[in-house]
Amino acid sequence: VLPRKQPQWVELCAQAERQAAVDDAAARAFFERWFVPHRFNGSGPEGKGLVTGYYEPLLDGSPVPDDRYRYPLYRRPDDLIRVELGDLFPELQGKKVRGRLVGQRLVPYFDRAAIDNGDAPLAGNELVWVDDPVDAFFLHVQGSGRVRLPDGSIQALGYADQNGHPYRSI
Repeated sequence: VLPRKQPQWVELCAQAERQAAVDDAAARAFFERWFVPHRFNGSGPEGKGLVTGYYEPLLDGSPVPDDRYRYPLYRRPDDLIRVELGDLFPELQGKKVRGRLVGQRLVPYFDRAAIDNGDAPLAGNELVWVDDPVDAFFLHVQGSGRVRLPDGSIQALGYADQNGHPYRSI
């Protein structure tokens, strides 16, 4: 559930959405108003630890393609098969492969080039169409994001699976 849908976050999220482009002082004032700092005592040497953040991209998109919205984001295709090798061979616990069936043979799933530039092997699996292929790539890297539709509504998207090929940066 998105935080802005939870009662305790409604007012804060509404205030955040009303913020215009802000400078450092305005951002600091916003966070000091809405959040309470807490001391972090890590478990590492000298009490050090690691705090991470999460980036959720916001893309512009449409439920239908047109001249502007040409780059699809897909749902998990039905023909993507994931095999947990540890279920077959205990010594391979934690290892998995992904692929698709061609006849009775499991073959590697389509790679990014085939999906993006090939014969549209995922046609019919489009969730939404976006206007920027680089933004679409970074949504893939992050694993989730939001898409602002022409009517102003926001569609949240989240990671469902991957094609089994190693990650390669653009």
